Amino acid sequence: MNWPQKTVYNINEYPQAACLLPLVRKRLSGMISQIAIMIFGASAIWLVSRKEKWNRWGYILGMCGQPFWIYTTIQNEQWGILIMTLVYAYSWAQGIWNYWIKNN
Repeated sequence: MNWPQKTVYNINEYPQAACLLPLVRKRLSGMISQIAIMIFGASAIWLVSRKEKWNRWGYILGMCGQPFWIYTTIQNEQWGILIMTLVYAYSWAQGIWNYWIKNN
Protein backbone atom coordinates (compact mmCIF):
# COMPACT_ATOMS: atom_id res chain seq x y z
CA MET A 1 0.00 0.00 0.00
CA ASN A 2 1.42 3.41 -0.97
CA TRP A 3 0.66 6.23 1.39
CA PRO A 4 0.59 9.74 -0.04
CA GLN A 5 3.63 11.86 0.70
CA LYS A 6 3.21 14.60 3.27
CA THR A 7 3.54 18.02 1.66
CA VAL A 8 6.12 20.27 3.29
CA TYR A 9 5.85 23.94 2.48
CA ASN A 10 8.89 26.17 2.38
CA ILE A 11 8.18 29.60 3.85
CA ASN A 12 10.60 31.15 1.33
CA GLU A 13 8.33 30.04 -1.52
CA TYR A 14 5.39 31.91 0.04
CA PRO A 15 6.65 35.34 1.17
CA GLN A 16 3.09 36.63 1.60
CA ALA A 17 2.59 34.08 4.37
CA ALA A 18 5.78 35.19 6.12
CA CYS A 19 4.45 38.72 6.56
CA LEU A 20 1.34 37.35 8.27
CA LEU A 21 3.22 35.43 10.97
CA PRO A 22 3.92 38.42 13.26
CA LEU A 23 0.28 39.49 13.00
CA VAL A 24 -0.99 36.02 13.83
CA ARG A 25 1.47 35.71 16.70
CA LYS A 26 0.41 39.09 18.14
CA ARG A 27 -3.29 38.27 17.87
CA LEU A 28 -2.82 34.84 19.42
CA SER A 29 -0.81 36.21 22.33
CA GLY A 30 -3.44 38.91 22.78
CA MET A 31 -6.20 36.31 22.97
CA ILE A 32 -4.24 34.23 25.46
CA SER A 33 -3.65 37.32 27.60
CA GLN A 34 -7.32 38.26 27.54
CA ILE A 35 -8.39 34.77 28.56
CA ALA A 36 -5.82 34.74 31.40
CA ILE A 37 -6.92 38.20 32.56
CA MET A 38 -10.55 37.06 32.60
CA ILE A 39 -9.86 33.82 34.48
CA PHE A 40 -7.38 35.21 37.03
CA GLY A 41 -9.23 38.51 37.52
CA ALA A 42 -12.72 37.10 37.99
CA SER A 43 -11.60 34.26 40.24
CA ALA A 44 -9.40 36.60 42.31
CA ILE A 45 -12.23 39.04 43.00
CA TRP A 46 -14.64 36.19 43.72
CA LEU A 47 -12.23 34.61 46.21
CA VAL A 48 -11.30 37.86 47.96
CA SER A 49 -14.97 38.67 48.51
CA ARG A 50 -15.61 35.36 50.28
CA LYS A 51 -15.85 35.18 54.08
CA GLU A 52 -14.19 31.79 54.35
CA LYS A 53 -10.55 31.39 55.28
CA TRP A 54 -9.57 30.41 51.76
CA ASN A 55 -10.34 33.92 50.53
CA ARG A 56 -6.62 34.64 50.81
CA TRP A 57 -6.05 32.60 47.63
CA GLY A 58 -7.64 35.48 45.75
CA TYR A 59 -4.54 37.58 46.34
CA ILE A 60 -2.36 34.90 44.78
CA LEU A 61 -4.61 34.61 41.73
CA GLY A 62 -4.78 38.39 41.41
CA MET A 63 -1.01 38.60 41.37
CA CYS A 64 -0.83 35.77 38.80
CA GLY A 65 -2.91 37.87 36.42
CA GLN A 66 -0.68 40.92 36.61
CA PRO A 67 1.97 39.80 34.07
CA PHE A 68 -0.80 39.41 31.49
CA TRP A 69 -2.09 42.90 32.26
CA ILE A 70 1.39 44.35 31.97
CA TYR A 71 2.07 42.56 28.68
CA THR A 72 -1.25 43.70 27.20
CA THR A 73 -0.84 47.33 28.21
CA ILE A 74 2.70 47.52 26.84
CA GLN A 75 1.73 45.83 23.55
CA ASN A 76 -1.15 48.29 23.08
CA GLU A 77 0.81 51.29 24.41
CA GLN A 78 -1.77 52.07 27.09
CA TRP A 79 0.53 53.82 29.54
CA GLY A 80 -2.17 55.07 31.92
CA ILE A 81 -3.54 51.57 32.34
CA LEU A 82 0.02 50.31 32.85
CA ILE A 83 0.43 52.69 35.81
CA MET A 84 -2.93 51.54 37.19
CA THR A 85 -1.84 47.91 36.72
CA LEU A 86 1.29 48.55 38.77
CA VAL A 87 -0.88 50.02 41.54
CA TYR A 88 -3.07 46.91 41.40
CA ALA A 89 0.02 44.70 41.58
CA TYR A 90 1.12 46.60 44.69
CA SER A 91 -2.35 46.08 46.20
CA TRP A 92 -2.29 42.34 45.48
CA ALA A 93 1.20 42.19 46.99
CA GLN A 94 -0.11 43.85 50.15
CA GLY A 95 -2.78 41.16 50.40
CA ILE A 96 -0.14 38.45 49.97
CA TRP A 97 1.97 40.10 52.65
CA ASN A 98 -0.92 40.47 55.11
CA TYR A 99 -2.63 37.10 54.55
CA TRP A 100 0.31 34.80 53.71
CA ILE A 101 3.60 36.12 55.06
CA LYS A 102 2.75 38.31 58.05
CA ASN A 103 -0.14 36.09 59.18
CA ASN A 104 2.04 32.99 59.64
